[in-house]
Amino acid sequence: MQMKAAQQIPYQLKDNGSTIDYDYKMLLKFIFNRYGLSEHVMTLRVEVALTLDGAKSSKTVRHVTAGIKLVDSQCMEPLSGECLFTAC
Repeated sequence: MQMKAAQQIPYQLKDNGSTIDYDYKMLLKFIFNRYGLSEHVMTLRVEVALTLDGAKSSKTVRHVTAGIKLVDSQCMEPLSGECLFTAC
């Protein structure tokens, strides 16, 4: 799965694998394409929800997690092509 993902969104492991660095623009473009928002994003706004969280697990171990959720009414289900939400 990592090899397939790396073909779509190249990334680099840093700090002995504890950090992942990737191109956010490329990631968003990939996500918008998969959910049928490529043209929509060029002319209108696209609604997304962003979540960031972090914690200090121990004196020397910390983590930060980020997530994106598409909440736009124009989202299409990638496999079926049907609307994810009621209005498309």
